[in-house]
Amino acid sequence: MLIGRVRVGEVLVLCGTVFYRGHKAVKDHRNGIFNRKLVEKQVIEQDYWSDKTGIPAFIDIYAETFKAMEKYIDFILSITDKPIILNGATAEVRLKAIKYAKEIGIIDRVVYMSINYTATSEELDGIEGIENLVIQAFNPGNPFPTGTLEMAEYLLEKVKEKNVKNILLMPTVLDVPGIGLALESLKFLKSKLKYPTVIAPCGVIGYWRKTKVLGEDFKKMGWASVIALSKVYGADIVIYGSIRKASKVFPIVALIESVIAYGNLFRRKPVKKNHPLNKFLRERN
Repeated sequence: MLIGRVRVGEVLVLCGTVFYRGHKAVKDHRNGIFNRKLVEKQVIEQDYWSDKTGIPAFIDIYAETFKAMEKYIDFILSITDKPIILNGATAEVRLKAIKYAKEIGIIDRVVYMSINYTATSEELDGIEGIENLVIQAFNPGNPFPTGTLEMAEYLLEKVKEKNVKNILLMPTVLDVPGIGLALESLKFLKSKLKYPTVIAPCGVIGYWRKTKVLGEDFKKMGWASVIALSKVYGADIVIYGSIRKASKVFPIVALIESVIAYGNLFRRKPVKKNHPLNKFLRERN
């Protein structure tokens, strides 16, 4: 699956979030007023680590209003060529954002985040003909893998009528123990439906009481652990949370991908020139 210039389904893709509630760069979430220098610094740093490690990158834009979203999109487009996830607080914000993406000619580079069990007929009509979509398959009536599969199949039927080109499936992570349930659901979805998968397992680590007690180093090890597990369980994209963490998570994923690739050499699986094994692990400095 190709989204923008990024191939999804080979090495793990990492996605950092900007403009979220709590992002220190944002001064006014409703009007989209933010510290441009800080956001530019953080986005360029993610691009740097993506290039250095060979791990592909996305940008996840979260906006509370379309007025803010429009400003965010324009600014991100001015500083990076990476694919963008359009993640609005409401369906209205998301639909206006995807319409704007069509108007300015970047529809192949953006991902609609997301269709879930609350989707209305208006929202489903609004995604007609878009290129890339995340289906969030959380099932409040049955949060286990079987229920997640049922919800994914139900939403896929709705979406298939809308001529969406690329579909990604996403289980929901509600809390730290729920990471395990989400990973089992992800594995189940992928084995049954064969679509690429997305997961966001890192955010709950920071809210865990034990993380606050055990400190920053434990938090970083927690991120590394859940990202590694996500890869093993079959995730194709990990939304790792605040983009400020790029320098911590990209080298971790590059190491994971390199070890996996080296272990696969006996199966004669070719390794591309820009693979982390060559760009990161075998780099001499």
